[in-house]
Amino acid sequence: IFRHTLAHVLAQAVRELYTERGYRPEEVKLAIGPVIENGFYYDMDVPEPIRGEDLPIIEEKMRRIVAANLPLKRFVLPREEALKRYAGIDPYKTELIQDLPESEELSFYAQGDDTYGFTDLCRGPHVPSTGRIPPHFKLTGIAGAYWRG
Repeated sequence: IFRHTLAHVLAQAVRELYTERGYRPEEVKLAIGPVIENGFYYDMDVPEPIRGEDLPIIEEKMRRIVAANLPLKRFVLPREEALKRYAGIDPYKTELIQDLPESEELSFYAQGDDTYGFTDLCRGPHVPSTGRIPPHFKLTGIAGAYWRG
C-alpha cells in the first residue's frame, strides 16, 4: 500500500516539475502506476523527456509531498462523468475507463486539496495520508515504453 501510494506521489511530483517548467498540468498524461515486486512505476506521457538529472529533483518533490501529510480520500464517479473528466485531456485514462466492464465501479483518490493536490483514477487501496509513507525511497531509473506495446 505504501508503494502504491508512492506511485501517486511520483505522478504528482512529476506534474509539479513540468508545471514549474511552464507546461500545463494536463500536458503530463498519466496511464498506470502499479506496484511491482521490488518497487513501483508510473507510465506517463510527458511533454519533454525526463532526464537522469531530474530524478533527485523529483525525489525532493516527493519527499515534500510525503512530509505535507496530504490526506487521501476515495470517491466514486458514474462512468459518463469519469469519461467527461478526461475527455480531450488524457487519452490513456479515457481508454482505461472505456475498457473496464460497465459494472465496474470507477473510483478515484484525491490526494490533498484543490490548491495543493492530485487526483487519479484508481482501484486502491491507499494509506490514509501521504505522511504515513516511510521517507526512505529512491528513484532508480527511467525507461521508455509504448502504450499497450
